[in-house]
Parts: sequence; structure tokens; C-alpha cells
Amino acid sequence: MNIGDNIQKIRKNKGIQQKQLAELLDNMPVSTLANYENNHREPSIEMLNKIAQALEVNILNLIEDSDLVLFDSGNGLEIERRLTFNEDL
Repeated sequence: MNIGDNIQKIRKNKGIQQKQLAELLDNMPVSTLANYENNHREPSIEMLNKIAQALEVNILNLIEDSDLVLFDSGNGLEIERRLTFNEDL
């Protein structure tokens, strides 16, 4: 599952339409939100935080089961892509 899948799943479970969530996100274009949900674009850490607040969930709920990890870089929270290895190599 990707971040976009998680955003969409949580949004739908809460009965929120894309347009409603986009309005909560400072009137973000619905097309931008759709691109996040369809995994065509990846939101920044700042946007992930805003989405989590708008959906009233922990940011970790948005990145769970994805290939991203949240960590404290010492300069604030950052997101990094998790490396996966093919053991067949």
C-alpha cells in the first residue's frame, strides 16, 4: 500500500469527499489531492502533516505499509524511502 492509498482509505472511512478534504487543506486543488491519492505525486512532509491534521489521524497512519519511514534528522522530521533488498540476488 502507498501513502495515496492510505489517504484515500482514511478519507473514505471518515465519509469525507475529495473536495471537502481539499478545502480543509487551504483550498488545495482537487486535482492535486487526486494525484496524491492516485500515487502520481508524493506529498511533502509538511503537506502530510496537514493532511493528517485534517483527517484527524497520526501522520504515521498515512505512511504505514508504505516504503517510507519518518525520522528525526535533528533538524526536524523528515521522510525517507525505505530500501528493500532482493534476497534472490
